[in-house]
Amino acid sequence: MAEISVEIVAYGTPLYDSVTDLRRAILRAPLGLDFTQEELAAEIADVHFAALAGGEVVGTLLLHPINRTTVQLKRMAVAERAQKQGIGRVLVLAAENYARKNNVQTITMHARETARGFYESLGYVIDGDPFDEQNIPHIVMFKTI
Repeated sequence: MAEISVEIVAYGTPLYDSVTDLRRAILRAPLGLDFTQEELAAEIADVHFAALAGGEVVGTLLLHPINRTTVQLKRMAVAERAQKQGIGRVLVLAAENYARKNNVQTITMHARETARGFYESLGYVIDGDPFDEQNIPHIVMFKTI
């Protein structure tokens, strides 16, 4: 795989459309779902990240502001052919660095249970009991940065 770079993505741009397509393919299509126009319109206040390899989007996540010192990491996806190659780690570390530079103190998330070990390896801790979101087991996790 080509060298990975991470860029912040402006809402409504062609690159935003590409990261949305990746999220749709990885997170929604397997469940028979799609993003609603309302969900996408609500993302205007979020900070979107794209992992690029050779100019192609291979990963994405977004940070959703909760308040001035807390953000929620959401909608992380890595292309199937690019999984298990460290792209998720690069994305999360880039998002943490951005958050730190913007005076964020806490990152929280609803992590899929299958990704729990990945996030624990990055220092995230569990906060509460497992729950289902869209019929998929999730757990609330957070990290103080």
